Amino acid sequence: MLTILLTFTQVESAPSIYEIASRLTHPISLAAFAIAVILGILTSKKKIPAGVWFLIGLLVLGPIAISAYVETTKHRSDGEAIYRVRVTVTEPQGTPTDDARVWSSIGGEPKKVAGGWQFDIPRATRPKDGKLAVYAAQPNKFLVGEQQLLLADDLNPTITISLRPENHVQVRGNVTDKRNRAIPGALVSVVGYASEAVATEEGGNFVLPAHAAKDQQVLLHAEKSGYAAVEQWHPAGDFPAVIVLERR
Repeated sequence: MLTILLTFTQVESAPSIYEIASRLTHPISLAAFAIAVILGILTSKKKIPAGVWFLIGLLVLGPIAISAYVETTKHRSDGEAIYRVRVTVTEPQGTPTDDARVWSSIGGEPKKVAGGWQFDIPRATRPKDGKLAVYAAQPNKFLVGEQQLLLADDLNPTITISLRPENHVQVRGNVTDKRNRAIPGALVSVVGYASEAVATEEGGNFVLPAHAAKDQQVLLHAEKSGYAAVEQWHPAGDFPAVIVLERR
């Protein structure tokens, strides 16, 4: 095409211009190059036949306009695309459940669908790294779970979240005597996990893995030589327990 145009206008640098044009692929680059060619034609001293102008419009400006339109439409379509993330939640034994609370790292309420939940996420709001975290919980059973997902080309991804006991919570408190004086050196443990027993510090305080979810009741055991051992229920979490030991 450019060879025809340059033959009509007898531009001396035709080979080099053609070589440059063959390496241009982006519509904007092609448009800029076409404008440069047209300006070169306009500034030449030769009379330009009407057929050349027709070829310019048909073979240069037309395809560029079409390419620009396609490119713009593509970007608009990408922006309007929606990820429909399907989520299935299963209990520890692998049984699917619809009795859970489900939420994601980018907000938005999921809608209930057959077999689980669905998040509708516009592609334009996708995180820069494309990473999405989806969480699920059954507070009444002290079960939690999460799953990571990379939002990429698939607009209809599916994930399964396996619930498990929430056991990263701690239980804390203090051991005192009847006069509210701290008892250092007392051994405190969660019943069933005696190997994790800790000795209370100078102020009588202790911190232990609860092996339970937040607010779930755990049974604490405290003992020290010269005192009667005590077992006491207390909810896991940040609210401190107060264990009172009495001398024998």
